[in-house]
Amino acid sequence: MSEEETPPSTVAPEAISGAIDVLRKLDKSARMRRFYDMTHDLVRRFESDLLGALRSYLERFGDLSLRVRPTTFELSGAPLEATDLDEFALAFFRQGVIAVRFQTGIPDDEFARFVELCAVGLQTSATTQDDLPTLLWRASFTRIQYAAPVGYIEDDGSLRSNDDLFVDQESVSQVIGESLTLDLDRLPAHTRKAYEDRVARLKGNDVALPPDLVALRAEVEAETTLSLAWRTFEIVRAMLSMPRRPLEFDADSLRGLVLQFRRIFFDRADLDGLVAVASLVRDLETSASLSADDRAAIAAVRESRIDETELANMLSRVPGGAAANVEKVTRVVQTFVGDERTALAKLADMDKSAKGRKALDEALGEVAGNDAEYLVNRFRSADGRRAVETLALLARMDVAQARMAVAVRLPGASDETQFELLEAIHTIPSLLDERMRAALLRLAAKGGALRLRILESFSVHPDAEVRATVLEWLKSPELDEWDVKTVETALRLVLTSGDAAPILSLVTDILDRKSLFGRKQLLDLKLAAVAALGASDAPDVLALLQRHAEGKDKDIGRACKEVLERIAFERSRGLRPSQLGGEA
Repeated sequence: MSEEETPPSTVAPEAISGAIDVLRKLDKSARMRRFYDMTHDLVRRFESDLLGALRSYLERFGDLSLRVRPTTFELSGAPLEATDLDEFALAFFRQGVIAVRFQTGIPDDEFARFVELCAVGLQTSATTQDDLPTLLWRASFTRIQYAAPVGYIEDDGSLRSNDDLFVDQESVSQVIGESLTLDLDRLPAHTRKAYEDRVARLKGNDVALPPDLVALRAEVEAETTLSLAWRTFEIVRAMLSMPRRPLEFDADSLRGLVLQFRRIFFDRADLDGLVAVASLVRDLETSASLSADDRAAIAAVRESRIDETELANMLSRVPGGAAANVEKVTRVVQTFVGDERTALAKLADMDKSAKGRKALDEALGEVAGNDAEYLVNRFRSADGRRAVETLALLARMDVAQARMAVAVRLPGASDETQFELLEAIHTIPSLLDERMRAALLRLAAKGGALRLRILESFSVHPDAEVRATVLEWLKSPELDEWDVKTVETALRLVLTSGDAAPILSLVTDILDRKSLFGRKQLLDLKLAAVAALGASDAPDVLALLQRHAEGKDKDIGRACKEVLERIAFERSRGLRPSQLGGEA
């Protein structure tokens, strides 16, 4: 069988350059790992540069999928020509890695573990310790894939075909979309047969299985993995509590195991598992018997942070979410995320449930302590409902600061945020003091959409002082310049918060007006006044509506009749005066 000639894929020069940059930095980082301890400044610097290059590539071009040839790497069929990469490619190829893919969203700790395994595996001999494919298989990566055939060429030209050495992690076609035909053709027939049998045993014949059985098998495999992880974790925790640990259980093993357990529990949304790992880390930090190397390993675990966005996505898969598990979430955040206050704030902002946001906000309030200024700044940067929820926290901590923050922000806030804040002022009793009420009336006096918002808010919570102020506004000659919706809201506020008599003369004057010009504008004003009258069923109001219902103006007459019919209907259903006010 011969390999079919296929033209190389067209790859953007920027992608080729980015891939070369990643491979060069990977080569340097692996070399540094061999010469220095992982905490050495050179190791940290090279790995930081490497991670930055990889992140840049993944953000621009998506997954980095590489084919490994004897003296070069290929990206979608295009060779990555760089003289300093030929030995690096050969090192991978000799170890049997013939394809590798780094997927977007790869965690920092997973990639750091890959670099560590490269530093060890690329220098191993089959007679001394495990080679790179075996190390990669044992690592059980979630965002790194590789391909390695059962047999491959040794340095001396001989062919290894130990069937038990490899598990087929992924075929090349699954990793980078290329065929494995050429590589299999180079293997002897018995080796190729062993390879194909191993693939069949591992992957099963899903075509012959019902879909529900395939799904059930996957579910059982996941549960078995999690159960095994818990049992292994308990063993490791017991070993760490022993006065003398086994010699092979060194600091690097400690760091790798803790990070691996954290990843397993995180990927399966096992919050109890994450809490258990966090408790282990905190116990080790306070242990008097911990060596300096062990302390450095635990510090490295701490520095390998969990991203808030990924944690929020994980919590969405946890039963009950953050609302039912806020204490556990706080413990995980304290250990693995970093700045507890910032992390809780981000998680609260990203939580899609009101209960979850409230629970996280409560935890944030406890962490913030007496730092009202922090909550003030958070309130100023939030919009809509989130601004109100933060304001409630602030009001409980320092009501004076909360009033000042609202007074400063309200005039320039968006319409949505203004409305939410005005409602919050009335629902948080400590905010609506005399000064706040006066401040809102001053803002309303300036007119515009804000006046309508404030009047609507006060209409829900009538107040004698507000009523008197609004009544004076309605008597102003500037009333004709108001938006008709604002006129209706103001009239309704006055009618629902007290006696209708003071407003009837004003409404009568509006309804009796006549104008040869601006007919449409005047009609809209009259209709607004009629609609407002529907808020009261006092005898004088009903008499006024009846008189104009029988008048010559058909538009006003029809509107008055509709209001009267609605009042009669609501009376018959017992909706007045308990809900709408007025006299029975």
